[in-house]
Amino acid sequence: MLLRATFGLLVSRDAGATFRWICEEALLYTGAWDPPIALSADGAIHAGLADGLAQTPDGCTSTRNASIGNLLVADLANSASGETVLAIPSVAGVVNRLYVSHDRGMTYLAGGPGLAGILPTSVEAAASLATRVYVAGIEEATRRPLVLRSDDEGATWIRGGNAFAMQADAYIAGVDATRPDRVWVRADEALSGTSLFRSDDGAATATRVAMTAGPMLGFAASDDGVHVWYGGPDDGLFRSDDGGATFARVSPLRVTCLRHHAGVLYLCLDWLREAGALARWVDGAASHEIVLRFADVAGSVSCPAGTTGRDVCEARWPTVLATLRTRGDAGGDASLPADAADTSDVGGASDTGRAPGCRCSAPGRRPNVRVSLAAAVLLALGSLVRGRATRTARRWPRERPGPRRSPEYCRRCRRSPPRGLWHLRLAGCAAEPVRSGNHTR
Repeated sequence: MLLRATFGLLVSRDAGATFRWICEEALLYTGAWDPPIALSADGAIHAGLADGLAQTPDGCTSTRNASIGNLLVADLANSASGETVLAIPSVAGVVNRLYVSHDRGMTYLAGGPGLAGILPTSVEAAASLATRVYVAGIEEATRRPLVLRSDDEGATWIRGGNAFAMQADAYIAGVDATRPDRVWVRADEALSGTSLFRSDDGAATATRVAMTAGPMLGFAASDDGVHVWYGGPDDGLFRSDDGGATFARVSPLRVTCLRHHAGVLYLCLDWLREAGALARWVDGAASHEIVLRFADVAGSVSCPAGTTGRDVCEARWPTVLATLRTRGDAGGDASLPADAADTSDVGGASDTGRAPGCRCSAPGRRPNVRVSLAAAVLLALGSLVRGRATRTARRWPRERPGPRRSPEYCRRCRRSPPRGLWHLRLAGCAAEPVRSGNHTR
């Protein structure tokens, strides 16, 4: 289980019983960058950087992957088996190509003619069709969001319909585990709120099935596609029991990411206003239970001397822990009943759009409080992903300016990047399928 936070990564090797910390330096990034994360079948962690791709087998030492060079990697995704890893760069003024690795992220090849004039925001693979890939992005000339589909791992691309043309941006929220033509897309509205679209024909057309007043930071679906969830810190948690045709609010929880796997819904929470940072809700249960409070993290990952994990992460951990314990978790009710509908305003801060001076980072942007988590969670087991973003990335109140980018790049900054300020991935044992998660895309 892997959780990306604004202060690094948290990893659990015992199904969430304990978590340990991996500092940013161990994955070759620092500052305002919040990288997209992928897990391969061997348990290795892959992180997209502003200037390339890093990978580590243990969180102690990372290496750069030379296959992608120094391109800005906007998003990563896994195949259902974890043998294939996808990477999509997003650089203005160039042709952005999908990079595909069939050896667990060791080497990548760029496929096809690429995407000219498009700034990708997210990528996702279909679990039931090995060569099917979806990419969402922004058209540079018109600034309009769009979704594209490839049936041959990027050798050719089919442009989707214009369902999202009036929205500010679009991100792949998930692909149905058994129906490769069913894809879910989150699209931020121009002024406020987020719309959830469903396509049943490979993005040729799409229908809006839900909309939130605030940012929609989480999305998840069951393996059979019958149950679908979405949520955000302002709107609470919603569930559909008919494949997304209708939704009902089931909890006022301040959700920042969602992921469903093996009969359990995992929820990232606004840890400053809820009882913890991560919760799980077993299918059929009346309430959720807290899995993680940041103050309970056991320490940094155990690493040998001479590694970044030992020499940097371990030395910094006491300071990080002191900050987490000072802020603490909100101590809210951790056993809130599922039907406790709260119609009052939960007081979630709204996003302010682009940072002053067009300073931004992708795929994630950070709040002013260094250890604040407002998020999207990915659990890298199971068949339907994201809330990537959805990365990915996206909500993000109390935004902190990130590295300055080119004017072309900054014009595509949006309220909700492909992944959340933090994601969660469930890796389980290496023999189990590994999936990239939500961004909540």
